[in-house]
Amino acid sequence: MRTLLALCLAGLALGLTACVGGRSPEARFFQLQPGQPAAAAPAIDPSIFISVKTVNLESYLRQPRMAERINPHEVRYHEFRRWAEPLDRNITRVITENLRQLLKTELLATTPPASETHPVLSLQIDVKRFERQPDGRVLLSASWLIQPPKTSPASTKAGTADLFSTVVSKDASDITSA
Repeated sequence: MRTLLALCLAGLALGLTACVGGRSPEARFFQLQPGQPAAAAPAIDPSIFISVKTVNLESYLRQPRMAERINPHEVRYHEFRRWAEPLDRNITRVITENLRQLLKTELLATTPPASETHPVLSLQIDVKRFERQPDGRVLLSASWLIQPPKTSPASTKAGTADLFSTVVSKDASDITSA
């Protein structure tokens, strides 16, 4: 019995020494940031309010750890590379700011106006994939839906986009600059 107690205490001491002596890597936190408009914006009716709905993410992206695609059936999550805010809110904020700069309008927000003083155009984006690929490029795959104002004769438009970064990243955290 005494030998068993001594072994347990020795194991506990060894475990505590490993916890105190070892040091985990420091966590790094990242955010996406708005970019600079690349081209002239298409003409838009200045009286139309644009409502950017909160971006929907696939469930595997709804966590703070960054995702990296290892192969078609495997995703690795980086324990010490994390999003500084929920990714759906970060993407929504960046898209809203990019559209504000591109279209040069202040009639743009994530919630439609309370009054109906302006026709409302609605933008919904569903992100299917946002991850570093095995070849180092970053993939953003999304579908989008634009619903014109109720008073407009224009029809709803929808589409998909698969965007790859042009820069090959060496680190999963490079996803923020792609």
